[in-house]
Amino acid sequence: MAAASSDDRAQFPFWRRNAAALSAGNVLQTLGFSTAYPFLPLVVQELGVHRNPETWVGLIVGRLFTLRFLLQPIWGGVADHYGHKGMVLRAGLGMGLGYALVALSPTLGWFMSAMLIVALC
Repeated sequence: MAAASSDDRAQFPFWRRNAAALSAGNVLQTLGFSTAYPFLPLVVQELGVHRNPETWVGLIVGRLFTLRFLLQPIWGGVADHYGHKGMVLRAGLGMGLGYALVALSPTLGWFMSAMLIVALC
């Protein structure tokens, strides 16, 4: 058993560092966007909604998390079949594109579409 663990260490020398970096990146990304949620009603008001912006924010965030909940098993199966590295790259690039579109959204429709792109990734 000890020979297998030293073999693993020789074959995959950087896995602990990579796992720590991915975990830290995921936590920072989640914290960063989660701290923006209290300001979403202000963003929605800036996009032209003046009546019940909190309802729109609830719909946006609710759809975001519902879609993520439904897609997690699908993306997990794809990752198991095709490899985890490609899925991490897909998710990172897709979420980066989605968040860039969120920042550049001129209307509420574009904002909601960009948030759905983020949820799909």
